[in-house]
Amino acid sequence: MSNILRCLILSDLHAIEGGKHEDDSYLSYSDGKCEYSDEFLKYVQSLNKEISVLICPGDIGNKADEESFSMGLSFLHEVKTSLKIKNILMIPGNHDYNSMDEDALDPKSYIQFVEPSFPTSMHDSNTHFWAWHWSHIKNDEFNAIILDTSAYHGFNKHEFEHGRVLHKTSDKIIEYINSDEYPERELNFLICHHNPYRIEVIQNEVDNEIIDGGEYLLNNIANCLKGTWMVIHGHRHLPHIAYSNSGTSEPVVVFSAGTMSAKLPIKYSDYAQNQFYIFEIDISKSKKRGIPVGVYEAYEYAPISGWIPSTAERFPYKGGFGSNMTPHELSEEILEIIKVKRILRNEDLGKVLEHLKYFMPNDIVKLEEILKKEKVYFVKNGLSVEEIVLNDE
Repeated sequence: MSNILRCLILSDLHAIEGGKHEDDSYLSYSDGKCEYSDEFLKYVQSLNKEISVLICPGDIGNKADEESFSMGLSFLHEVKTSLKIKNILMIPGNHDYNSMDEDALDPKSYIQFVEPSFPTSMHDSNTHFWAWHWSHIKNDEFNAIILDTSAYHGFNKHEFEHGRVLHKTSDKIIEYINSDEYPERELNFLICHHNPYRIEVIQNEVDNEIIDGGEYLLNNIANCLKGTWMVIHGHRHLPHIAYSNSGTSEPVVVFSAGTMSAKLPIKYSDYAQNQFYIFEIDISKSKKRGIPVGVYEAYEYAPISGWIPSTAERFPYKGGFGSNMTPHELSEEILEIIKVKRILRNEDLGKVLEHLKYFMPNDIVKLEEILKKEKVYFVKNGLSVEEIVLNDE
């Protein structure tokens, strides 16, 4: 078993078929063909990475259109097959529920009975998921709880506006995790569609679409003694990574995936692009630290040049999570050395970079700002730090 678990994350596909809602998504199929899909597969294959898990946290289709959902589901299975990925974790999103049609007897019926079966290939897991709104996926390398935060959509006219997990449901999940039936693993995933915390980065935009009851679940999961936890969700189309507000120094890592293919509004242009992600989680380091430790790569779609490493300042090409240092602690180490040597290269720089690679994007920004006050600067070649220099003249 490898010490590194590599995950490919594709969220909010909003696949469309036959010209329906063409302004909604780049993942547009006509007669079963899609140029965007072909470009994506070719690009990911060129990265030559062995991927263990494909994760899609919902909105596979668009506007509850059955054909669009089937196209999106087929795309995910094509990705899994083409890249020889062993495991797939996926759940429905609000766009996959027929919650706006008052004549629909069951908002989930067409995704519950779709072929191939969804969200898993296992009958018992699917039965539990549709009955109780969650299911457990066991694996030798990880556990995954897949959670349906759109489960109550269609039951009243406002429910579609947000996600929900009942406290009683969370209690059952926690009871199960703490039981002997749930095996201990160094890494546990919670895959859901809606965000458990507010993401408010767009000016004058208030986030009211969070999971009702989400924080209750996360706070309880953080205190389970069955390994580290990582939440992966979609819905907001805004990439963001953070630690949970769980009141413990071993929090849950929460990753909000941006949309792979939905066309974004202009107001999002400074904050988000169409992206996919490759996460590499270090199992040994995660066990030692008590939180998930790893790095990620973010790739974005540029309409002219196609897929490229992310150029976004807010969610750059490379980042990490699970660092055992804060920006202030690392700045102290850097300042102690650089006041003597005035420039960090080679071995000294390598030690700094080893800590830096597990910093989240906001931590890197904060570190640079702390150092600038001391007239210490990163010298970069593209996105790579090549030197750290004291310039106090």
